[in-house]
Amino acid sequence: MTSWRLDNIASNLQSTALGNGSWRDLLTLVSSEVGGAGALLFSTDVRHLRPICSPDLDELTHLYEAGRWHERDLRYKGVPTMAREGVMTDFDIMSQDQMRRSDYYQDFLHAQNRHWFAGVGFLASGDLWTISIQRSIAQGPFVTEEQDKLKMLWRPLTDAATLSRLLGDVKIESTTEALDFVSHAAIVCDENGAVLSANQDAEKLVGAMTRGQRLTFKHAQSAALFHALLDSACERKIEPIVMDRSITVISNRGKRLTVRAVCLDLDARFLFTKGSILLLLKPALFSRDEILRRAYGFTSTEAAIALLLLEGRSVHQITEERRVSVSTVRVHLKSIFSKSDTRSQAHFVAQASQLFASQPSV
Repeated sequence: MTSWRLDNIASNLQSTALGNGSWRDLLTLVSSEVGGAGALLFSTDVRHLRPICSPDLDELTHLYEAGRWHERDLRYKGVPTMAREGVMTDFDIMSQDQMRRSDYYQDFLHAQNRHWFAGVGFLASGDLWTISIQRSIAQGPFVTEEQDKLKMLWRPLTDAATLSRLLGDVKIESTTEALDFVSHAAIVCDENGAVLSANQDAEKLVGAMTRGQRLTFKHAQSAALFHALLDSACERKIEPIVMDRSITVISNRGKRLTVRAVCLDLDARFLFTKGSILLLLKPALFSRDEILRRAYGFTSTEAAIALLLLEGRSVHQITEERRVSVSTVRVHLKSIFSKSDTRSQAHFVAQASQLFASQPSV
Protein backbone atom coordinates (compact mmCIF):
# COMPACT_ATOMS: atom_id res chain seq x y z
CA MET A 1 0.00 0.00 0.00
CA THR A 2 1.42 3.38 -0.97
CA SER A 3 1.45 6.20 1.56
CA TRP A 4 -1.95 7.85 1.96
CA ARG A 5 -2.14 11.52 2.94
CA LEU A 6 -5.18 11.33 5.20
CA ASP A 7 -4.24 14.70 6.72
CA ASN A 8 -4.68 16.25 3.27
CA ILE A 9 -8.17 14.74 3.05
CA ALA A 10 -9.05 16.02 6.55
CA SER A 11 -7.95 19.60 5.83
CA ASN A 12 -9.84 19.67 2.54
CA LEU A 13 -12.91 18.27 4.27
CA GLN A 14 -12.98 21.23 6.64
CA SER A 15 -12.48 23.69 3.79
CA THR A 16 -15.32 22.11 1.80
CA ALA A 17 -17.64 22.15 4.82
CA LEU A 18 -16.96 25.89 5.15
CA GLY A 19 -18.10 26.37 1.57
CA ASN A 20 -14.66 26.94 0.07
CA GLY A 21 -14.81 24.01 -2.31
CA SER A 22 -17.21 21.57 -3.93
CA TRP A 23 -18.03 18.10 -2.69
CA ARG A 24 -17.36 16.73 -6.17
CA ASP A 25 -13.79 18.04 -6.03
CA LEU A 26 -13.42 16.62 -2.53
CA LEU A 27 -14.51 13.18 -3.77
CA THR A 28 -11.92 13.35 -6.55
CA LEU A 29 -9.26 14.08 -3.94
CA VAL A 30 -10.38 11.21 -1.67
CA SER A 31 -10.37 8.75 -4.56
CA SER A 32 -6.92 9.86 -5.69
CA GLU A 33 -5.37 9.72 -2.21
CA VAL A 34 -6.56 6.17 -1.45
CA GLY A 35 -5.97 4.57 -4.83
CA GLY A 36 -9.54 4.60 -6.10
CA ALA A 37 -11.23 5.01 -9.47
CA GLY A 38 -13.88 7.50 -8.39
CA ALA A 39 -16.01 8.08 -5.31
CA LEU A 40 -19.63 8.75 -4.41
CA LEU A 41 -21.24 10.47 -1.42
CA PHE A 42 -24.75 9.55 -0.32
CA SER A 43 -27.04 8.77 2.57
CA THR A 44 -27.71 5.11 3.26
CA ASP A 45 -31.41 6.00 3.21
CA VAL A 46 -32.33 4.35 -0.12
CA ARG A 47 -34.70 7.19 -0.96
CA HIS A 48 -31.66 9.33 -1.76
CA LEU A 49 -31.40 7.96 -5.29
CA ARG A 50 -28.96 10.56 -6.59
CA PRO A 51 -25.54 10.46 -4.95
CA ILE A 52 -22.99 13.18 -5.47
CA CYS A 53 -20.05 11.71 -7.35
CA SER A 54 -16.61 12.62 -8.59
CA PRO A 55 -16.72 13.64 -12.28
CA ASP A 56 -15.16 10.36 -13.43
CA LEU A 57 -18.26 8.51 -12.17
CA ASP A 58 -20.86 10.70 -13.89
CA GLU A 59 -21.58 8.07 -16.55
CA LEU A 60 -21.70 5.22 -14.03
CA THR A 61 -24.10 7.19 -11.82
CA HIS A 62 -26.34 7.99 -14.80
CA LEU A 63 -26.51 4.31 -15.77
CA TYR A 64 -27.14 3.37 -12.14
CA GLU A 65 -30.24 5.56 -12.08
CA ALA A 66 -31.45 4.85 -15.61
CA GLY A 67 -31.18 1.10 -15.12
CA ARG A 68 -32.79 1.32 -11.67
CA TRP A 69 -29.82 -0.58 -10.27
CA HIS A 70 -30.52 0.95 -6.86
CA GLU A 71 -33.31 -1.62 -6.62
CA ARG A 72 -30.74 -4.41 -7.10
CA ASP A 73 -27.72 -2.89 -5.39
CA LEU A 74 -26.43 -5.71 -3.19
CA ARG A 75 -23.98 -3.42 -1.44
CA TYR A 76 -26.70 -2.03 0.79
CA LYS A 77 -26.50 -5.36 2.64
CA GLY A 78 -23.17 -4.18 4.06
CA VAL A 79 -24.62 -1.10 5.77
CA PRO A 80 -24.99 -2.80 9.20
CA THR A 81 -21.30 -3.78 9.04
CA MET A 82 -20.32 -0.22 8.13
CA ALA A 83 -22.42 1.17 10.98
CA ARG A 84 -20.67 -1.18 13.39
CA GLU A 85 -17.11 -1.23 12.05
CA GLY A 86 -16.86 2.11 10.21
CA VAL A 87 -16.02 0.50 6.85
CA MET A 88 -17.58 -2.07 4.54
CA THR A 89 -16.19 -3.81 1.46
CA ASP A 90 -17.36 -6.31 -1.14
CA PHE A 91 -16.35 -9.27 1.04
CA ASP A 92 -18.69 -8.10 3.81
CA ILE A 93 -21.54 -8.81 1.40
CA MET A 94 -20.63 -11.94 -0.55
CA SER A 95 -17.86 -14.26 -1.61
CA GLN A 96 -15.89 -13.87 -4.82
CA ASP A 97 -17.73 -16.86 -6.28
CA GLN A 98 -21.06 -15.15 -5.58
CA MET A 99 -19.75 -12.00 -7.28
CA ARG A 100 -19.05 -14.04 -10.42
CA ARG A 101 -22.73 -15.04 -10.51
CA SER A 102 -24.08 -11.59 -9.65
CA ASP A 103 -25.82 -9.54 -12.35
CA TYR A 104 -24.92 -6.40 -10.43
CA TYR A 105 -21.20 -7.11 -10.63
CA GLN A 106 -21.04 -8.81 -14.02
CA ASP A 107 -23.61 -6.83 -16.05
CA PHE A 108 -23.39 -3.43 -14.43
CA LEU A 109 -20.03 -2.82 -12.73
CA HIS A 110 -17.82 -4.79 -15.13
CA ALA A 111 -19.34 -2.99 -18.13
CA GLN A 112 -17.84 0.21 -16.67
CA ASN A 113 -14.53 -1.43 -15.68
CA ARG A 114 -15.44 -1.26 -11.99
CA HIS A 115 -15.66 -4.03 -9.43
CA TRP A 116 -14.28 -3.33 -5.97
CA PHE A 117 -15.36 -0.76 -3.42
CA ALA A 118 -14.98 0.38 0.17
CA GLY A 119 -17.70 2.33 1.94
CA VAL A 120 -16.52 4.70 4.69
CA GLY A 121 -19.32 5.53 7.10
CA PHE A 122 -19.96 8.71 9.08
CA LEU A 123 -22.85 10.48 10.80
CA ALA A 124 -24.66 13.52 9.46
CA SER A 125 -27.78 14.97 11.08
CA GLY A 126 -28.29 11.66 12.87
CA ASP A 127 -28.24 9.67 9.62
CA LEU A 128 -25.59 7.26 8.41
CA TRP A 129 -23.84 8.49 5.27
CA THR A 130 -21.02 6.97 3.29
CA ILE A 131 -18.26 7.83 0.88
CA SER A 132 -18.19 4.86 -1.47
CA ILE A 133 -14.76 4.57 -3.09
CA GLN A 134 -14.70 2.56 -6.31
CA ARG A 135 -11.87 0.55 -7.81
CA SER A 136 -11.37 -1.02 -11.22
CA ILE A 137 -11.11 -4.75 -11.77
CA ALA A 138 -7.31 -4.54 -12.08
CA GLN A 139 -6.82 -2.39 -8.97
CA GLY A 140 -8.09 -5.15 -6.73
CA PRO A 141 -9.96 -5.06 -3.42
CA PHE A 142 -9.23 -2.93 -0.35
CA VAL A 143 -7.06 -5.10 1.90
CA THR A 144 -7.27 -5.18 5.71
CA GLU A 145 -4.48 -2.62 6.21
CA GLU A 146 -6.23 -0.20 3.84
CA GLN A 147 -9.55 -0.71 5.59
CA ASP A 148 -7.95 0.17 8.93
CA LYS A 149 -6.64 3.38 7.39
CA LEU A 150 -10.07 4.24 5.99
CA LYS A 151 -11.63 3.85 9.44
CA MET A 152 -9.56 6.84 10.52
CA LEU A 153 -11.73 9.04 8.26
CA TRP A 154 -14.87 8.44 10.38
CA ARG A 155 -14.14 11.31 12.77
CA PRO A 156 -13.04 14.00 10.26
CA LEU A 157 -15.98 13.11 8.00
CA THR A 158 -18.46 13.32 10.89
CA ASP A 159 -16.94 16.62 12.08
CA ALA A 160 -17.11 18.09 8.56
CA ALA A 161 -20.73 16.97 8.17
CA THR A 162 -21.63 18.54 11.52
CA LEU A 163 -19.97 21.83 10.56
CA SER A 164 -21.66 21.78 7.17
CA ARG A 165 -25.05 21.09 8.76
CA LEU A 166 -24.70 23.94 11.28
CA LEU A 167 -23.70 26.41 8.58
CA GLY A 168 -26.53 25.14 6.41
CA ASP A 169 -29.00 25.66 9.26
CA VAL A 170 -27.85 29.28 9.55
CA LYS A 171 -28.25 29.77 5.81
CA ILE A 172 -31.72 28.25 5.88
CA GLU A 173 -32.78 30.59 8.69
CA SER A 174 -31.36 33.60 6.87
CA THR A 175 -33.14 32.56 3.65
CA THR A 176 -36.58 32.45 5.24
CA GLU A 177 -35.92 35.62 7.26
CA ALA A 178 -34.82 37.49 4.14
CA LEU A 179 -38.02 36.45 2.39
CA ASP A 180 -39.92 37.91 5.35
CA PHE A 181 -38.51 41.35 4.47
CA VAL A 182 -40.12 41.16 1.03
CA SER A 183 -43.36 39.68 2.42
CA HIS A 184 -42.90 36.20 0.94
CA ALA A 185 -44.20 33.38 3.12
CA ALA A 186 -41.51 30.69 3.09
CA ILE A 187 -40.86 27.29 4.65
CA VAL A 188 -37.77 25.12 4.25
CA CYS A 189 -38.47 21.43 4.76
CA ASP A 190 -36.92 18.07 4.01
CA GLU A 191 -38.25 15.58 1.49
CA ASN A 192 -40.70 14.19 4.07
CA GLY A 193 -42.21 17.61 4.78
CA ALA A 194 -40.44 18.06 8.14
CA VAL A 195 -40.00 21.79 8.79
CA LEU A 196 -36.46 23.15 9.16
CA SER A 197 -37.41 26.82 9.16
CA ALA A 198 -40.52 28.93 8.66
CA ASN A 199 -40.79 32.71 8.60
CA GLN A 200 -43.48 34.87 10.20
CA ASP A 201 -45.44 35.33 6.99
CA ALA A 202 -45.69 31.55 6.59
CA GLU A 203 -46.89 31.08 10.16
CA LYS A 204 -49.62 33.67 9.56
CA LEU A 205 -50.95 31.41 6.82
CA VAL A 206 -50.53 27.92 8.32
CA GLY A 207 -49.98 28.54 12.04
CA ALA A 208 -46.96 28.26 14.33
CA MET A 209 -44.51 25.47 13.46
CA THR A 210 -41.66 23.92 15.42
CA ARG A 211 -38.46 22.54 13.92
CA GLY A 212 -38.89 18.93 12.88
CA GLN A 213 -42.69 19.14 12.79
CA ARG A 214 -44.17 17.71 9.60
CA LEU A 215 -46.26 20.04 7.48
CA THR A 216 -49.56 18.20 7.02
CA PHE A 217 -52.99 18.92 5.61
CA LYS A 218 -56.23 17.50 7.01
CA HIS A 219 -57.95 18.11 3.69
CA ALA A 220 -57.42 14.79 1.86
CA GLN A 221 -56.96 16.21 -1.64
CA SER A 222 -54.58 18.88 -0.34
CA ALA A 223 -52.51 16.23 1.45
CA ALA A 224 -52.25 14.14 -1.72
CA LEU A 225 -51.24 17.17 -3.81
CA PHE A 226 -48.60 18.19 -1.27
CA HIS A 227 -47.04 14.72 -1.13
CA ALA A 228 -46.94 14.62 -4.93
CA LEU A 229 -45.18 18.01 -4.96
CA LEU A 230 -42.55 16.76 -2.49
CA ASP A 231 -42.00 13.61 -4.54
CA SER A 232 -41.53 15.68 -7.70
CA ALA A 233 -39.09 17.96 -5.89
CA CYS A 234 -37.07 14.99 -4.62
CA GLU A 235 -36.72 13.63 -8.15
CA ARG A 236 -35.12 16.92 -9.24
CA LYS A 237 -33.18 17.82 -6.13
CA ILE A 238 -29.69 17.62 -7.63
CA GLU A 239 -30.28 20.87 -9.54
CA PRO A 240 -31.61 24.08 -7.95
CA ILE A 241 -34.83 24.54 -9.88
CA VAL A 242 -38.23 26.13 -9.46
CA MET A 243 -40.98 23.62 -10.06
CA ASP A 244 -42.83 24.32 -13.29
CA ARG A 245 -46.18 24.02 -11.56
CA SER A 246 -47.73 25.08 -8.30
CA ILE A 247 -50.47 23.46 -6.27
CA THR A 248 -53.47 24.94 -4.51
CA VAL A 249 -54.26 23.50 -1.08
CA ILE A 250 -56.59 24.22 1.80
CA SER A 251 -54.68 24.79 5.04
CA ASN A 252 -55.79 23.43 8.40
CA ARG A 253 -57.01 26.96 9.12
CA GLY A 254 -59.33 26.76 6.14
CA LYS A 255 -57.27 29.13 4.02
CA ARG A 256 -56.76 28.38 0.36
CA LEU A 257 -53.05 28.63 -0.48
CA THR A 258 -50.86 28.38 -3.54
CA VAL A 259 -47.64 26.44 -2.87
CA ARG A 260 -44.59 26.42 -5.14
CA ALA A 261 -41.44 24.37 -4.47
CA VAL A 262 -37.84 25.41 -5.06
CA CYS A 263 -35.22 22.65 -4.85
CA LEU A 264 -32.15 23.88 -3.03
CA ASP A 265 -28.63 23.15 -4.28
CA LEU A 266 -27.46 19.98 -2.54
CA ASP A 267 -23.86 20.41 -3.67
CA ALA A 268 -23.52 23.29 -1.22
CA ARG A 269 -24.04 23.63 2.51
CA PHE A 270 -27.55 22.21 2.37
CA LEU A 271 -26.10 18.75 1.74
CA PHE A 272 -26.34 17.56 5.36
CA THR A 273 -29.11 19.81 6.69
CA LYS A 274 -32.00 17.80 5.22
CA GLY A 275 -33.44 21.16 4.17
CA SER A 276 -33.62 20.41 0.48
CA ILE A 277 -36.94 22.05 -0.44
CA LEU A 278 -38.01 25.68 -0.14
CA LEU A 279 -41.78 26.15 -0.18
CA LEU A 280 -43.14 29.54 -1.24
CA LEU A 281 -46.71 30.15 -0.10
CA LYS A 282 -49.27 32.81 -0.86
CA PRO A 283 -53.04 33.13 -0.53
CA ALA A 284 -54.74 31.64 -3.56
CA LEU A 285 -56.43 34.18 -5.80
CA PHE A 286 -60.19 33.78 -6.14
CA SER A 287 -62.39 35.16 -8.87
CA ARG A 288 -64.87 37.76 -7.63
CA ASP A 289 -67.86 35.52 -8.20
CA GLU A 290 -66.11 32.68 -6.33
CA ILE A 291 -65.57 34.96 -3.33
CA LEU A 292 -69.30 35.74 -3.29
CA ARG A 293 -70.28 32.10 -3.64
CA ARG A 294 -67.92 31.02 -0.85
CA ALA A 295 -68.85 33.90 1.48
CA TYR A 296 -72.62 33.81 1.09
CA GLY A 297 -73.46 30.49 -0.48
CA PHE A 298 -74.77 32.17 -3.63
CA THR A 299 -75.65 30.16 -6.70
CA SER A 300 -73.72 31.02 -9.87
CA THR A 301 -76.70 33.08 -11.10
CA GLU A 302 -77.00 34.95 -7.80
CA ALA A 303 -73.26 35.67 -7.82
CA ALA A 304 -73.47 37.01 -11.38
CA ILE A 305 -76.35 39.35 -10.48
CA ALA A 306 -74.58 40.43 -7.27
CA LEU A 307 -71.50 41.40 -9.29
CA LEU A 308 -73.67 43.54 -11.56
CA LEU A 309 -75.06 45.29 -8.48
CA LEU A 310 -71.50 45.96 -7.31
CA GLU A 311 -70.74 47.49 -10.71
CA GLY A 312 -73.61 49.95 -10.20
CA ARG A 313 -76.19 48.37 -12.53
CA SER A 314 -79.88 49.06 -11.91
CA VAL A 315 -82.54 46.35 -11.88
CA HIS A 316 -83.65 47.44 -15.36
CA GLN A 317 -80.08 47.22 -16.70
CA ILE A 318 -79.65 43.78 -15.14
CA THR A 319 -82.81 42.47 -16.81
CA GLU A 320 -81.55 43.66 -20.19
CA GLU A 321 -78.06 42.28 -19.72
CA ARG A 322 -79.27 38.93 -18.35
CA ARG A 323 -82.22 38.76 -20.80
CA VAL A 324 -84.67 37.86 -18.02
CA SER A 325 -87.80 39.46 -16.61
CA VAL A 326 -87.88 42.02 -13.81
CA SER A 327 -89.74 39.57 -11.58
CA THR A 328 -87.00 36.97 -12.07
CA VAL A 329 -84.31 39.47 -11.09
CA ARG A 330 -86.31 40.49 -8.01
CA VAL A 331 -86.58 36.84 -6.93
CA HIS A 332 -82.79 36.53 -7.12
CA LEU A 333 -82.32 39.84 -5.29
CA LYS A 334 -84.55 38.63 -2.46
CA SER A 335 -82.38 35.52 -2.13
CA ILE A 336 -79.18 37.60 -2.29
CA PHE A 337 -80.36 39.90 0.51
CA SER A 338 -81.49 36.95 2.61
CA LYS A 339 -78.23 35.02 2.29
CA SER A 340 -76.08 38.11 2.92
CA ASP A 341 -78.32 39.35 5.76
CA THR A 342 -78.74 42.74 4.08
CA ARG A 343 -81.87 44.83 3.53
CA SER A 344 -81.27 46.71 0.28
CA GLN A 345 -79.03 47.06 -2.75
CA ALA A 346 -77.06 49.84 -1.06
CA HIS A 347 -76.64 47.79 2.11
CA PHE A 348 -75.44 44.76 0.15
CA VAL A 349 -73.00 46.79 -1.98
CA ALA A 350 -71.45 48.37 1.13
CA GLN A 351 -71.01 45.00 2.84
CA ALA A 352 -69.71 43.10 -0.20
CA SER A 353 -67.23 45.85 -1.03
CA GLN A 354 -65.60 45.29 2.37
CA LEU A 355 -65.44 41.57 1.61
CA PHE A 356 -63.42 42.20 -1.55
CA ALA A 357 -61.11 44.55 0.31
CA SER A 358 -60.22 41.78 2.82
CA GLN A 359 -59.64 38.90 0.38
CA PRO A 360 -57.31 38.56 -2.62
CA SER A 361 -59.14 38.28 -5.89
CA VAL A 362 -58.63 38.29 -9.62
